[in-house]
Amino acid sequence: MKKGKRIIALFLAVLMIATSDTGVYQAFGMDAANQASEAEEAAGGEGQSSGTVDQEDISGQEQGGAGDTTNQEGGQQEAEVQTPPSKQDNSAAGSGTDAANGNDIGDAAGALETDGISTFAADSTQKIDLNAKVNNDMPAASVASGETFRYILGYNLPALGSSATYNAVTIKIPLPDHVSVAEDSSQSWGLAVTGQKIAWVRTTKIDGVNTLSITMDTGLNAGQGSDISIVLKTENFQMADGTQIILNPTMEGKAGGVTVTGSIEEASRPVVTVNAKDGWKVSKSISQDRDVRISNDAKSYEATYTINVDSTKANFNSNGRMAVTDYLLTDILPTLASAGSYDGYPDGGQPYEVAAVTMGGQPLVKGTDYDVVEEGDTVKSLKIRTYEKATQADVADYPNITEGSMMPTTYTVTLKYHRNPYIVESNKVLNKWTLTNTAQLDYALLGTAQAPSTDTAQIQLGEKEKAADPQSIVINKYLQVGTELLPMDEETSSKFHTGAVAFKLYDEDGQPAVDIEGNALKDANGNELADSTIAIGKDGSATFQNLYRGTYYIEEIVSDDSGLRVPSGKKIKVTVKNGQLALDDADGYTAELDGNGLKIVNTTDKYGMVQFYKYGKNANGKVEPLEGVKFALTLPGDETPKYTAVSEKDGRVRFQGVEPGLYEIRETSVGSNEEYVAAPGVIGTVTVTAGQIASPAFASSESTGPLANPGYVNVSPKGRFQLMKTDEKGNIITGSPATFQLYGPFETEQNINGLTEIPQEWMQKLVKKADGSAYEMSTSNGMATSIALEEGYYVLKETKEPDGYAIIENGMAQVKVAANTSDTELEVQNTPKIKVRFLKEGKVGNVTVTDSAQLTGAEFEIWDSLTGGTCLYGGEEGNPKGTLGTKLVTAVDGTGNPYTEYAQLAPGTYYYIETKAPEGFQTPDGNTRTEFTVSRGEETKDITVVNTADYGRIKLVKKDSHSGQTLAGAKFQIFMDSACKQPVTDSKGNPVVLTSADDGIAYSPLLPKGTYWLKEIEAPKGHVMSKTVIQADVGENQETEIEVSNDPEVSLKIQKTDSVTGNVITEDTASFRLKAQDDGGVWQWVQADPAVTTDGVVVFTGLVPGKAYQIYEFKSPAGYVPADLANGTLVTVVTLPSIKEDGYGEGLIYSEVVKNVPLGTYKIYKTTDFDGNGANVPLGGAVFELYQCGDTPDAAADCVEKNLVSAQTTDAGGNAQWTGLLPGEYWLKEITAEGHQLMAENPRRVSVKPGQNTEGYPDLEQVDEIQNQAKDGKVAIAKADANEPGARLANVTFSIYKEEAGVTDYSGKEVIATLTTNQDGNAISGWLEPGAYVLVEQELPDELSSYERDTTPHAFTITADKSLYLELIVTGDVSGNEYAYVVSSGEHNYTVSYNLGGRSEVVETGVIQQGDSFEFVADSFYVDANGNEWQLAASENASRTVAYGAENYSFNYVAYDPGPVSASVAFVDEYGNVLKRQSKSIAYNQGKGQVTFDLPGELEVNGRKYEIDDTLTGSLTISYMDDVLDYEISYRSVSQQEEGPYTVTVEYWEVDAAGKPVTFLGNTYFTQDTNADSDYVFNAPQTIRIRNQEAGSETYYKVVSNATITQAPKGEERLYTVGYQKYAEEEPYEWSIRLIDAETGKILKEEVKMVDAGTTEAYKAATEIEADGVKYLLDSKMEREYTHTYNQGSRIQNIYYHQESSELPASYDLTIQYMSVSDNTMLYTDKTAVTAEAGSAQVASPQNYEANGKQYVRLSGQSDVVNHDFYSAQRTYTIYYRDVNDEQNVDTVVTQEDVVTSENLVDDGTQTATVLTNATTGTTVTLNDEGVPLANTQTDDEDDNGLVTSEDEDVPLANIDGSKGGILGAAASHPVTTGVILAALLAMIGIAGYFFWKKKNEKEDAAGDGSN
Repeated sequence: MKKGKRIIALFLAVLMIATSDTGVYQAFGMDAANQASEAEEAAGGEGQSSGTVDQEDISGQEQGGAGDTTNQEGGQQEAEVQTPPSKQDNSAAGSGTDAANGNDIGDAAGALETDGISTFAADSTQKIDLNAKVNNDMPAASVASGETFRYILGYNLPALGSSATYNAVTIKIPLPDHVSVAEDSSQSWGLAVTGQKIAWVRTTKIDGVNTLSITMDTGLNAGQGSDISIVLKTENFQMADGTQIILNPTMEGKAGGVTVTGSIEEASRPVVTVNAKDGWKVSKSISQDRDVRISNDAKSYEATYTINVDSTKANFNSNGRMAVTDYLLTDILPTLASAGSYDGYPDGGQPYEVAAVTMGGQPLVKGTDYDVVEEGDTVKSLKIRTYEKATQADVADYPNITEGSMMPTTYTVTLKYHRNPYIVESNKVLNKWTLTNTAQLDYALLGTAQAPSTDTAQIQLGEKEKAADPQSIVINKYLQVGTELLPMDEETSSKFHTGAVAFKLYDEDGQPAVDIEGNALKDANGNELADSTIAIGKDGSATFQNLYRGTYYIEEIVSDDSGLRVPSGKKIKVTVKNGQLALDDADGYTAELDGNGLKIVNTTDKYGMVQFYKYGKNANGKVEPLEGVKFALTLPGDETPKYTAVSEKDGRVRFQGVEPGLYEIRETSVGSNEEYVAAPGVIGTVTVTAGQIASPAFASSESTGPLANPGYVNVSPKGRFQLMKTDEKGNIITGSPATFQLYGPFETEQNINGLTEIPQEWMQKLVKKADGSAYEMSTSNGMATSIALEEGYYVLKETKEPDGYAIIENGMAQVKVAANTSDTELEVQNTPKIKVRFLKEGKVGNVTVTDSAQLTGAEFEIWDSLTGGTCLYGGEEGNPKGTLGTKLVTAVDGTGNPYTEYAQLAPGTYYYIETKAPEGFQTPDGNTRTEFTVSRGEETKDITVVNTADYGRIKLVKKDSHSGQTLAGAKFQIFMDSACKQPVTDSKGNPVVLTSADDGIAYSPLLPKGTYWLKEIEAPKGHVMSKTVIQADVGENQETEIEVSNDPEVSLKIQKTDSVTGNVITEDTASFRLKAQDDGGVWQWVQADPAVTTDGVVVFTGLVPGKAYQIYEFKSPAGYVPADLANGTLVTVVTLPSIKEDGYGEGLIYSEVVKNVPLGTYKIYKTTDFDGNGANVPLGGAVFELYQCGDTPDAAADCVEKNLVSAQTTDAGGNAQWTGLLPGEYWLKEITAEGHQLMAENPRRVSVKPGQNTEGYPDLEQVDEIQNQAKDGKVAIAKADANEPGARLANVTFSIYKEEAGVTDYSGKEVIATLTTNQDGNAISGWLEPGAYVLVEQELPDELSSYERDTTPHAFTITADKSLYLELIVTGDVSGNEYAYVVSSGEHNYTVSYNLGGRSEVVETGVIQQGDSFEFVADSFYVDANGNEWQLAASENASRTVAYGAENYSFNYVAYDPGPVSASVAFVDEYGNVLKRQSKSIAYNQGKGQVTFDLPGELEVNGRKYEIDDTLTGSLTISYMDDVLDYEISYRSVSQQEEGPYTVTVEYWEVDAAGKPVTFLGNTYFTQDTNADSDYVFNAPQTIRIRNQEAGSETYYKVVSNATITQAPKGEERLYTVGYQKYAEEEPYEWSIRLIDAETGKILKEEVKMVDAGTTEAYKAATEIEADGVKYLLDSKMEREYTHTYNQGSRIQNIYYHQESSELPASYDLTIQYMSVSDNTMLYTDKTAVTAEAGSAQVASPQNYEANGKQYVRLSGQSDVVNHDFYSAQRTYTIYYRDVNDEQNVDTVVTQEDVVTSENLVDDGTQTATVLTNATTGTTVTLNDEGVPLANTQTDDEDDNGLVTSEDEDVPLANIDGSKGGILGAAASHPVTTGVILAALLAMIGIAGYFFWKKKNEKEDAAGDGSN
């Protein structure tokens, strides 16, 4: 295995040198193609999925799992399909995809060959001999698809001259589609590939083909051969029957610099034939009893059929299956039966509806899962295209099937048939109809059509009419007069004198009908109908009931004088079935179906009708219908009524059954319409005709307007008026009503001025209601309409005014009423009452009492005179002195003031008196009535009444002792004594408590004169309660002010730091709890539970200044000395400063640092001088114990079991360690070291420092070397045959004895040790004490029976410090064998170890003879015993000579890191638009690297809001080893379409061949407007250049996607991605020569030359040019001739001109500024003059910079010198630094991004932006020259040229978001977050890039092109 590693190392080293950017991956056993395009493989590449293989009998087994199921597109054709002769007709099917189901259908049957893939170039004519067999050494085999087979590949390496070994031996086997290598977890590579000398196995894609690559050990001997066993698995379902698998393996190796290859001749390649037999069948069934039923509405039959589609294989869970590709299940429904036949459905009995279709019990969707074929209202067939597919759960139960493959499927189809056609009369013979349904399955397997499968199912339908289900015929009789249909009910029959009307029923044979039982028909009352005849009832209807189904005839019978017209001898034919009536033939009758009855209509030839409408024109002048007016028809000249009628609600008047003739119309009564009078005499005439409706002619009538005619209108002689109640401003009074009485009518207007009351003579004119009571007119919402009044003048007297208003003067008004109008309006005004209230004011001394509560309870009265009179307010209820009885008492109102309720008073003079003062106050001196006046126009009046206090009060002012600010919420209780035992109480006995208001002031209630004490019972929030009792002396009518301060509560911040590094500990949390002393001096816990640190900090709030606190630590961070988790460990006691002292930070936070001591690790390195040849070598197997030292170290006392840490044994490299040790003193005790003396000082006292030998403390690495001296030795022997040099003899046994003088036979002597040679003929003894020994051969194996045992004792001597080597050579045979042996001291042991980051691991040991040497090749890639991955250090030579004289060889390794990969998340909306994209690099980290993306619940992008709509929420973690590294997260818009301007983002990305974004290059913005008239067209740049100034590298990208973006005004998308790719190495490109105005930067002219690979283009500049009519001269500093060589120098050549009439300025200032990305501050700004004479300026920037007392370091990616050309338009350069303590920006890199365009831009025709990228956080921000993020400088509407640059010198730095994280933090918070520049850009920064840059600059400096 060691030699194998050397071969791998050499092979990988060659690959690393021979390959470029993918070489690293190849060198470490990784597929570079996979690394470069993981996303491509995730989308369309083939995975490696295979079953797990038992290494025993492979062939024919059914293995779990599935192979590769995807098709590989692109690349070299991987398999040639040869169709067997039997399948030639189907070869066109090929391979493809099942269009219906989206399944990969695999390959058509054929030979899957793999010629022409991954062949090797040979340097030698000799070939490696390759041969292959399958399964049991057969040249051919057959397997069922899904099974495995064993492929045995044999090889033999040819000898090549003197080269003895082969290196870099590789076998490659391209695998056809659907063939994969089986898995085998017992192999380190996880695949079922076994054999000798295999170093590594993997599968990868080569030219798009899955290829098995086997790397062999290095140092394979020429002439050596072996077999390699490979278990391959075929994929079930995806391989056609007869498919042939023919593999084409190739092998390559190198020996002596010659490449040798091998392959298998085509004719010798084994053939594996795949067997696949599959099929599906359909069956259809229905149960007549269970599955056929009558529908709920009894109108249909519902029949449910079951269709099963099953596999034709006995066990569908088997191999040898094929995928279903085309699938159609057709259900063909019954057809119409021919005449006289019952095979099919009867006329009208067709299937008319598919009620339901299910699959597996779940409903299917019409139009999606199945289609219905219909013809009219007949369903002809169903077509089902879906079937059950295997789920993950199915695959778990049936391991041989694959997810998505077809499963046995059960369908149900429910059809509806019309029922009526199948029902026959009860007296008929029943014949049932037979309905046959046919199911037909059409399908294909892997694209090959199979024979259809069909099955049928039948049902029979038909039933007799049930006797218990009788039928009825309902007849509804109507009379038609004119156009009116009148129900022939009792009223109509009476008025039209029709007499009896009856109907007779006949059966279809013309006989009187009988009921369903054959008896006479009966009516509803059970009376027999004579002769089957029934008369109509009072409602005009008749019903024949209890009939059987069938056809009937109906005849109408009327009397001769009925006047009804009936067809003579005619009968109506009807059919009744299943409750449904059909009209077959009316036969001359006017008849039609009426619902489920029969309507029969007659006309009359004897009578007619008169009809008109009655209206009235009311007092309002409106015409309206009048109900209840009576009319009469009289004969001409006769007043006697012959016919009468009354108007209906709509005014209709109808005279029915009127004999023909001429009539007069008279109005006889108006009924209840009181305001009308009946018209006298004849109002009109009418002529009546039989069977018609007559309309009268009226003598005269008002117009009816839009109402129905003819109509007669009465006119009312009365009128109305409208009353409007208003205030003096004309506003309508909408409150409570006002009421009036009316007097009149008067013929003339009355004089009401000066009246105070209604005159007595007017009382008889009082308007009354119909019942004789007085009419009272009342307003509603300020309006009223009078009743109908006779014409004349009316006087109104207001009897009640609206609330809050007063009647003006006498309250009278006058109005004139006219007939037939209500338009007269009268406005009556009221004046508002004035609202009067009393405000109570109290005085304590000269201080006004502001506590309104103390001024409540004062009582007032209001009188109408100074003496006597009436008390209007305040009188006791029922007291004669008061009429209103409303109490006026002061109380605190909504404004907080002590007011009384309002008294409402009319304008006038009034008098008030205070009858009761508030408690503690005096009533005013000389308390009498006081006059006050209220006037019209006033709204409110407040009267202030002042009282003087009898008592005093306390004013308390509460303040913060620190800030002096007043405090709200402090509570004090007032006591009568200093001991605070006697509280002051209020009137209810409750203690008086003062609470400070927002201004910090609290007032006590009025207190009697005396001394009081105040005690704080509750402190203001966030403050410490005062314990001082305050004395207050209160005087009469005095206010005593007291000021009290409170200390604010403070906070204690505890910061966890490392005691060694001083760094804050953020990797793990700690928890703390505080104790403080109570009033009794006992320490008590302050918090209930420990508080946990966040980012190494925890803050305790609510603490008391000046108080001592004990800090207890409960949980310590991992890796540090642990605290007492149960009880806590007292860390320290901190006394907080008083509030007056210094020591607090902002927010009154006191900081305390609590250090944690890191645990340590004690390491030893055990060495021995044994076989060291004077040097020490590692010693394994030595046992040590470590003990803790006591307080007074005593080895004997301390090295006891209770102090034992643990015992450790040194490994083969001599290493041992004890981790997690508390820092301190220990005893190291050596227990055993076989063959060696124990260490001299045993036990030895050692110390462990905090953090010793622990990651993160590089300065504390310490390994104690423990040297041992060997006290014993060993003997090693080798048994060889002299006749066959190099051949060793195995299984020979020897005994070792102590040498005794003169003894030759040691039989019976004590055997010291026994040795038996191994397969290599070697053996080595255990430890032997120094001395003389003999070696005697004891036993030979059977295979050496031709030899005789050598019984000669061979003497040797053991010394203490090395091994003795004996070589025993057999020189004879049985007849005379001789043994020679050599006792050699010219040898020693050697040890090869790998230094793995400071830890040694032995990989090979051995013995080397004097004069010998060999080459040892170290592993380029190594996995240690702990599974950690390492790679050989770049500085190491992988090959080292191991030679006699040196024992130890060490190789240095570094942690393996293949470099980061990129992961991305795109947030997309419901239209698929990318709203935002994030990319992050994932570091390898031993394959455990991962990154987490936040998935916000809401997004806001360019002003639009979105909500997440995805199964993934919260966050998404992606690991380095994940198959999928790119995700799309769905969002839905929750914003309405915005109006006006909005921002659209365009991002530039490097994309791969599939168009997937890989590397973020930059972004820009443009603005569109939803109200715009046209689309906005944005053109992305054609070329982008990325420059790294520090490395001097630049990369060009060309656009490869659509560069034109069209944004509609209301377009949905807010982010576009434009794809770019690097220019290919030899791809032609454009060299642009731009002639530029040096003053303005405007491009005057531009020429383009194409530059091909390996060529140089030249250009000669004109000395003068003309542009836009202006003449320009070549600037004097410009050369005339320019050249450009392919891929050297800038691709843009700027040549500067100036106007003939002007000269360039001699100089200008260049601004250089240093900016901190840590806090967005400007550290330094300076200006440097740039002169035309100098032509350029170079300004250096330091690597480190100090400002404001802080140290800063320049960010990576920036050059240390700014090179500025005089012609460049850029005037400001920003250099970016970070704070040395800013760890967040350690990985931030600065790159320059140029968008190369053809527009009028300055500099070299590019727009330049600075991109800051943090590779760790994945955050990117794009800045302009000023350091302002481009998000703050959006593109102007006119500019569509790419990245934005700001030339505005006034753009403030405040525009940069100052959030945490500096500039990068600001970028992360912007609505359009820029993407991440992936690690691929950083890979370009290297040594080669540096020289490229240097060379380029030299050329450009020489050319003077002005580039930076």
